[in-house]
Amino acid sequence: MHPWCLKRYQLSEEIPQSYYNPLFFHRKKSPHPHIHPSGNLKFFPSRLHLLILFPPHCPQSPATTLHWPHLALYLSIRDEKPPVFQNIPDETGALMKKKFGLKIGRNELCPCGSGKKYKKCCALKKGTPDPENVEAYYKKKYGIRLKKAEDIEKIRRAGDLVVETHERVKALIKPGVSSDEINDFVHEFTINHGAKPAPLNYRGYPKSVCLSVNDVICHGIPGSWALEDGDIVNVDITSILGGYYADANQTHYVGTPSKEAIKVVEVARESLKQGLLAVRPGNTIGDIGHAIQSYAEAQGCSVVRDFIGHGVGYEFHEDPQVPHFGRKGHGIPLVPGMVFTIEPMINLGGPELYILEDKWTAVTSDGSLSAQFEETIVVTPEGFESLTPLGL
Repeated sequence: MHPWCLKRYQLSEEIPQSYYNPLFFHRKKSPHPHIHPSGNLKFFPSRLHLLILFPPHCPQSPATTLHWPHLALYLSIRDEKPPVFQNIPDETGALMKKKFGLKIGRNELCPCGSGKKYKKCCALKKGTPDPENVEAYYKKKYGIRLKKAEDIEKIRRAGDLVVETHERVKALIKPGVSSDEINDFVHEFTINHGAKPAPLNYRGYPKSVCLSVNDVICHGIPGSWALEDGDIVNVDITSILGGYYADANQTHYVGTPSKEAIKVVEVARESLKQGLLAVRPGNTIGDIGHAIQSYAEAQGCSVVRDFIGHGVGYEFHEDPQVPHFGRKGHGIPLVPGMVFTIEPMINLGGPELYILEDKWTAVTSDGSLSAQFEETIVVTPEGFESLTPLGL
């Protein structure tokens, strides 16, 4: 007797629960009423299909050709080991082809369960490297240097300093405080903790922090000007500690804010949250931008296109580039070890901007308010970790 048997069941027949060994279920609607749930039951929403491996004691039966779109249950015959299936859907097209030799039609529903056609879903993710070669693959193909555990720990230490600096700056944000006073504090606090302020002298930038008020989108230069009641001010801090960079910014209310100020700041805050929720292995850079853009525009705001997030850690700015707008499922696939910033700049009016004569300060073209929040994150096997957690 063969220890593994193949047998086909039409769904109209009752399937004894004792035959589960495991059961994979591909179906858009609820399970067939004759099939009782068990701990081995796994749901995939993409297509109608059932597969069951019968235990060795089941009766022999002749081999039957697998035809996966049909509503049937199958088993395969092997003399001494469990079956190696040739036409069993797996969770991604790449794995199906690699493990089982199955070629999926481009216009078929993707077996990952997204509900999209394969050509518009997992087919876009072809070329994913073997896990052992992913570091070299990402360096060669995308210019991305994945961070090892020891690198991430050092970036986290720099991030802790950035977060602590932000906490100290909060106490300084009030009407009448000069922007130079804030800059001097950030500079001294950073130096006193054995680090360096990354903005200082970066491509000629003259200060240790960026302070962007009201209609200034980013890269505002501190000076003798002071904060006023009703302002909103973004404080952007990047520190270099032990040769590693961490970057974060947040927007503060100065005194009593207007309704317009509250709206743009809170939309910017939530936009970062939405972007962070899209970070997990298998998703793409485009998923992050899509999540941010969809949310912000639904609130009647716009997303700045000219400035984007970026890789960080070994240097101030690295690959990948992380736009805060985009198409879902497009762009570089996310993998553990990627470290980058997400820093959506949200305008109350249109996304257009212009640069002032200082060649740094970016302001909204229509004079509308702009707000921003940023964190440095690392992609983990489970999702992501913020290396500069600001407590959004």
